[in-house]
Amino acid sequence: MRRIDRNIEDRNILRMEQNHVSRTKVIAETLHCCVPLKKRNFMKNIYHVISLILLCGVASAQEQQLFNGKDLTGWDGKPGWWTVEDGALTSESTAQKKCRKANYLFWTGGEPADFELSLDFKLSPNINQSNSGVQIRSERRADWDAFGYQADMTATGHLTGFVYHHSRGLIAARGERVTITSAGKRQVQQLDALEQVQSAFKPGEWNHYRIVCDGPDITLYINDVRVCAFTDNDPQQARSKGVIALQMHPGPPMKVQFKNIVLKTLHAPTREASLIAVLESDAAEAEKRVACRELAQIGTSSAVPVLAALLSDERLSHLARAALQQIPGAACDAALRSALQQLGGEPLAGVIHTVGERGDSHAVPALVARLNSETATLAQASAAALGRIGTAAAAQGLQHALPSVAGMTQLAVCEGLLECAAAFEADGK
Repeated sequence: MRRIDRNIEDRNILRMEQNHVSRTKVIAETLHCCVPLKKRNFMKNIYHVISLILLCGVASAQEQQLFNGKDLTGWDGKPGWWTVEDGALTSESTAQKKCRKANYLFWTGGEPADFELSLDFKLSPNINQSNSGVQIRSERRADWDAFGYQADMTATGHLTGFVYHHSRGLIAARGERVTITSAGKRQVQQLDALEQVQSAFKPGEWNHYRIVCDGPDITLYINDVRVCAFTDNDPQQARSKGVIALQMHPGPPMKVQFKNIVLKTLHAPTREASLIAVLESDAAEAEKRVACRELAQIGTSSAVPVLAALLSDERLSHLARAALQQIPGAACDAALRSALQQLGGEPLAGVIHTVGERGDSHAVPALVARLNSETATLAQASAAALGRIGTAAAAQGLQHALPSVAGMTQLAVCEGLLECAAAFEADGK
């Protein structure tokens, strides 16, 4: 496949701005231009293929596998203490290699807030003191240490399904529904089906932990049985987000293993919010270009401020304008009118064009004022915009300016007047 011709890419961008071409169609047509003619038959299904790819991307964005089953990619642990054994993250202490202080294997992918974390775990069945845990919404500390909430677990199961905290100890037991009030008071209720809760854990076997953090609530499930529910309203101790980590506990020789680790984000931001976040970040220009193009299709008034801020960026201005041109509402028109007073050069000429395309009659005075601009391109763009707006005030402004302009600007003013006349005729005036 030969390299994409830059002119083809630019033409597709322009077409998207002017005709609101869909992402899928632009991608497909760009790829089509890259394929020799004799190989283009397969391209007839390219729209369907790309659509599936885009849909898969959206579907998988909220759920991710944290462990690849092969190595420690995406994890950081104390050297010499964590390996992969039989497809599981593994840590083991022996009589010769004693664990004297807890250390943690940290997921390096971020500090999630509201989420559902599921994993399988197994502890040495013949060591009653085998102990481990899963840190959630926690703080990473020096020497691979952690501080915060822990979904506890032991080989015998006597602490499995407890919520532990490094400064407050065991704050919610299996079978309990615990609320800590804003005053720090602990309130306890019993969960239903207590017998089922107590028998959920299977000693010596692989067990499944599901940990749900949603606002102030932390809920633990063992093998799909809800075993503990905890709500933390303590303003001093509660944490709304933090690291995820797996514990190697000090004590007698033991082995702890974890696999099938999946993180699902709850209350994920909307697609529009994600795109806005890209534009507000230090993301690469290419990512911002893609975000602008997508906002041209799904953007609302929420996207207007961040797009308006890009109007002065000569590299992204045309894409920001293309998005703003498609977003309905007075907020968008107001932002573009404000840009008319603040910008200059090519970005200003582009905004004038966009204002005309939107038919914003409130922009007529600002456009009329530019008909006598010393910069011919701005005067001509204003005349064209007034013609597209096509109101009586726009026609009046063009008519008053006609005697004082010359050359190409005079031609642009005449064309603007003809467009106004066509609009009047269409309205039966």
